[in-house]
Amino acid sequence: MSYRITMLGPQGAGKGTQAELLARALGVPQIQPGVMYRKEVALGTPLGKEVAPILASGAMVPHDITNALIAKRLRESDCAGGFILDGFPRAMEQVTALDAMGAPLTHAVLIEITDDEAVRRLTHRLVCICGKPYTGKEFSVEEGQEANCSACNGRLMRRTDDTPDAIRRRLVFYHAETERVIAEYDRRGILVRIDGMHPITEVHQSILAALGA
Repeated sequence: MSYRITMLGPQGAGKGTQAELLARALGVPQIQPGVMYRKEVALGTPLGKEVAPILASGAMVPHDITNALIAKRLRESDCAGGFILDGFPRAMEQVTALDAMGAPLTHAVLIEITDDEAVRRLTHRLVCICGKPYTGKEFSVEEGQEANCSACNGRLMRRTDDTPDAIRRRLVFYHAETERVIAEYDRRGILVRIDGMHPITEVHQSILAALGA
């Protein structure tokens, strides 16, 4: 089966971690617009300079920019056999854009956690430029401990939008906009609900079972 999946859920639900595990299990690419943008910011490209203040504020990058980025990525040859979208679509305008790209989703995986848990996880998170996330249980952010990524040896850092105010703004957007996306995919019959309050391995196994993979 060719899996074309989007990962949904509030910030901090573990979408990136689960998308990485799922991409490895299914042999399809993981597509993360947020990681693409942070790479552009780190490299100081024109696009990076344009989106840097937007990301730092916790606001959403304009849909037209994100839609074009995703459309270009889905045209690449490695997406022909399937893909996993992580962080897209987040609003109905993006759902419409994705529909027009000619790659209809087979599943929308919703990882559910509480808002309190989302805030707790995000305030203890580190990320690498390659996109791999780490929690505070793995590295002590509070003590200022420096560490390198196990995947690419890059320096781990806090996301500029992982502040309490920015997190709350993103959760407001999620409840106002992304929950409409969830309702739409539920209406289409492709939504899979997963309890994200369990350990990573348990969540991963629940997703595989729900997909029949």
